[in-house]
This record gives sequence, structure tokens and C-alpha cells, in this order.
Amino acid sequence: MEDAALVVSELVTNSYKFAGLGEGSPIGVVLDLTEHRLRVEVVDHSIFDPSPETPQELREARWGLFLIDKLAESWGRMSEGGIWVEFRVH
Repeated sequence: MEDAALVVSELVTNSYKFAGLGEGSPIGVVLDLTEHRLRVEVVDHSIFDPSPETPQELREARWGLFLIDKLAESWGRMSEGGIWVEFRVH
């Protein structure tokens, strides 16, 4: 759960800083917990694709996504703008 809290903090911070949202625009956070996994969605309706183009860009310029890549079981970009991540629950 500590990894999930860190990842959510990173995603919300990135949405606030980089999504190009206007003042007062919402950032949604959805949690879905089952017996075996936690899925987190951070929805910001951004038109920007944060996905790195190379592994080097992931390590050097997209540090937050590098962190998410290492801590989460899986992750990806949502079509409505935002990122989803999944964690295995032990």
C-alpha cells in the first residue's frame, strides 16, 4: 500500500503540473480494490500523452513514470486522459 500511495501522489502531482489544466479543473482519482489487486485511475482529461518514446527518456525525463513502471504491476494511459496503474495485493 505504501507503493500505491507514492504512485498516486506522483500521478496527481504530474497531472497538476503537466496536464495543462485550467484553474479549478478537477483531477479524479478512482480506486478499485479486489481480493487480488488494486487498480488506481487518475483522470485529468489531458490531451497530452505522457508516454516516453524511448527507455532512455523514461529514465531521464519521465522520472515519475519510471518510478511507476518499477513499483506497479502494470500501467497505461487512459483514452479520456490520465493514467491507470495496478498493484498486486498480497
